[in-house]
Amino acid sequence: MLEQDEYHPLTAAHDGSLRSQTFPGLWLDVRALLARDGAKVMAKLQEGLRSSEHAAFLADLKKKANAFKRTAKR
Repeated sequence: MLEQDEYHPLTAAHDGSLRSQTFPGLWLDVRALLARDGAKVMAKLQEGLRSSEHAAFLADLKKKANAFKRTAKR
């Protein structure tokens, strides 16, 4: 995680996954990634993409995109 121009390690979630603070829903199963277990890596990613945090993130992006479109038409 980048804070004030310095990188700091992310703290793992309760299930051991790493969860992006910049892109809500980007969840990585570190153990599966290191074990090269692509199915488990994808399962955790899909779980994150179905999360309420990701849904809120998408809704916010859509709102911002619509606002940008309105101002660009002027």
